Formats: sequence, C-alpha cells, structure tokens
Amino acid sequence: MRFTVCGGVRWCVGMGHNISILDESWLLNGDRIDRHIVEANFVRDFSVSSLMNTTPKGWNQEVIQQVFSSDIADSILRTPLIDQVVDDRLIWKAEKNGLYSVKSA
Repeated sequence: MRFTVCGGVRWCVGMGHNISILDESWLLNGDRIDRHIVEANFVRDFSVSSLMNTTPKGWNQEVIQQVFSSDIADSILRTPLIDQVVDDRLIWKAEKNGLYSVKSA
C-alpha cells in the first residue's frame, strides 16, 4: 500500500534543500534520476538546491551540463521552477484530467 501512495506523489521544487538529486520524483512528470547512473558518484550527497541559482531562481545550466549526460541535463532543464514556490513539498501527480483520485492510485 505504501508503494502505491508513494508512487502517486512527486516533489514540487521550492528552494530544493529538502530534495535529494537521486531517487526522488522531482523532475518534470515525476521522473527521477537513478542512483545507478555513472554520474551518481558526483551528486550522491547533494540536494537539488546545488543545481540551482537563487537570484534569479533558475537552473545552473553550466553545472548541470558539466555533471550529467545530455539526456539527463535536458530533463533537468525542462523541469520548471516557479518563483512563488519557496518550500519544497510533495504533491499528487496530475492525471490527464488534472485530478488525482484514490481510484487512480
């Protein structure tokens, strides 16, 4: 049951301090970066905040492209950061109709 519930949530990135880069659903569409990738050794103990610029809020494209393969870097850079979201928080993944229900879990 816990797997089902956890499978239905993803992180909404605020400042990124509470979200590990690896094995957390924080990328666009709730995707995650697997801890078994070659680059994992470089980011194992880092949070998403280490990939961001704070003023203005955005991705540090240079760092991301140096550390990750092009497909992972593109996935990170396509993940939107919203200025108004300050705190990292778990949210339900949206269904095609924009809603999430117990039935869809």
